[in-house]
Parts: sequence; C-alpha cells; structure tokens
Amino acid sequence: MSLPAAELASHLGVSVAGDLARPHPTDLTGSVLPVIAELAGLLPAGGLRRGSVLRVERSVALTLALLGAASQGGAWCAVVGMPALGVLAATELGVDAHRLVLIPDPGPDWPVVVAALLDAADIVVLKPPGGSAGSNSRRLSARVRERGAVLLVLGEWEGAEVVLTPTDIRWHGIGSGHGRLVGCQLAVESSGRGAAGRPRHARLLVGETEEVHGGHLLVGKTDKVLSPALPRSKAA
Repeated sequence: MSLPAAELASHLGVSVAGDLARPHPTDLTGSVLPVIAELAGLLPAGGLRRGSVLRVERSVALTLALLGAASQGGAWCAVVGMPALGVLAATELGVDAHRLVLIPDPGPDWPVVVAALLDAADIVVLKPPGGSAGSNSRRLSARVRERGAVLLVLGEWEGAEVVLTPTDIRWHGIGSGHGRLVGCQLAVESSGRGAAGRPRHARLLVGETEEVHGGHLLVGKTDKVLSPALPRSKAA
C-alpha cells in the first residue's frame, strides 16, 4: 500500500504531511508492521498485526509512538478525527511526515472516510466522534480484516483484539512553581482477546531527546502533544 493514500487524500481535500514525490523504498509485505522495541513486548505478534484493531486509552503520545517504526519503514499512516494534532508533534514522536495523511474533521460520513482509508493506508488512527464508534465498529473491523490494514482507535471499540492502557503517568519538567512540561513516563498495560489475554506491562519514557536512558527510550520532543491534555490528569 503506497501512493493510493496520497491520491485518496487529494480527492478528500485533506493534507498529506510531506513531499509525496520523495522516494522511500521499503518492503512491507509481511503480516506484522514493526514498532519500537519498548512497545513490541506489549503486542502478541511483537508488532502491529495486519488485519487487527487495537484500542488505546487516553494517550495520544502512546498512539503516535506506535506509528513511528512502521512509518519510517515506509508504511502509510492516516489520522482521522484529531484536529488538534500537528505534524510537528507527530514527527517528534518518530512518525515520518512523508507517510502521514491528516483528516482533522471527517464529517458525519466518517465511517465512509475510514473505510476508504483502510483500502489505501497501512495504519489508520481513529478518534470516533463522541468517543465511540457504536454500531460502525463491527463493519469497520470486518473491513480491517479484509484489507489487511491496522486500525488504532482512541475511544471505545467493540471487539478490539488488544487494549493498551496507561496505568501510571509521571510528568517531568516542572520545578517548584516554575518550568514547563517536557515529557512523561508512561507505564502501559496491554490486555485483550485470544493471544492478548495475558496482561503485559512496559514502561515508555516520552521526553525531549531521542536517546536511551535507564533502559527506556526517550522518544522525541513531545510537549506539543502533551500540553493540550494538561487539564485532564489521566491524559497523555
């Protein structure tokens, strides 16, 4: 799946975050799309299995971190229903802007838009209107399996195979009444159905620089992702 995502974006009148003519040779023919090592242990297949739906609870940063390795390997990623998400924030979490399609407001026919994207993109991120897909979840899950894409949902979704939940969020960067948030440490638990039934745990540091620190990866400079969630203590 490659250029059709760009063509679809053109028809929908949405933005593609990069120069589409830039060559990016890759081999994404396998059944599992890669994720960074710190997240691989949370997933039964060690990555994002094609034809699967994953639900991420409350964390934009965790969702974007799941896209990084696959997009850098050439996978097309589409983000639907997240108008506050900026290209810079995504790229600072490792997402390749040249493989990113943004559809901030898909409108009332959002299930049709998502279904079309599942035909063209490798990974689709969806934040359903109102937080729940309702009766659309079964139809779109069937489309995911049929097209061999991956659907990441920020919200309620009936029948998701894997659910990723931040169980502890610790912010960094604020001193005694001064400073700014520059990152956070996420403790994440995975659960789900079948092979994902056994709970798994991991810790991910999301901070200013991309380096290994204490056995964890600091992924990008993410205060632009994290700041909009400040009023909500459980969001990241």
